[in-house]
Amino acid sequence: MLVYLVRHGETVWNKERRFQGVTDVPLSDRGRWQAARLARRFRHTGLSAIYSSDLSRAYETARIIAEPHGLEVRIMPEFREMNFGEWEGLSASEISEGYGSLYEDWLADPGAVPPPGGESLESVLSRALQGLQRLVLLHEDQEILVVTHGAVLMALGCHVNGEPFASFWRYYQANSAVCSLTMTNGVPLLVTVNDVSHLHGD
Repeated sequence: MLVYLVRHGETVWNKERRFQGVTDVPLSDRGRWQAARLARRFRHTGLSAIYSSDLSRAYETARIIAEPHGLEVRIMPEFREMNFGEWEGLSASEISEGYGSLYEDWLADPGAVPPPGGESLESVLSRALQGLQRLVLLHEDQEILVVTHGAVLMALGCHVNGEPFASFWRYYQANSAVCSLTMTNGVPLLVTVNDVSHLHGD
């Protein structure tokens, strides 16, 4: 089984470096262009199914990718973005100014310090793994694609490679980047991380 995990295209808040979390911010024009490049990349891939988080920026990205395949996008809330609580809508600089050492501690180890009023990375990882297990049961030996979010992808990267959440930032994925993993007997193996080759040339 081969799973393509794709981060959604860019939004205005991404460009402004604002924390979005579960706030439902739509794709920007650039985000739609990135999604179109993803659709071009995957147009000849034998995808059996395409899934998306329940947030519109992920769903729209997935719908653009799905169109050449004639596939319906299936919603999986397990892959929605981390809830950033009080930090949603704030820029990185605003959080740094308002939350000082707490924000610095979170940057150093996001697993140890959840955002105020937000979700822990353990929770994010737990639901994402539940989603993956559902997909394994549904799509054994198939190729599928899931459009999800940055924190989900980084948490999964740490887990699959057996690293603590202190390694979170090593698995950063840019907007529209592709991460791929294989699943053998339910065991994931990370193949690629932060692949944005589709944005550069044909």
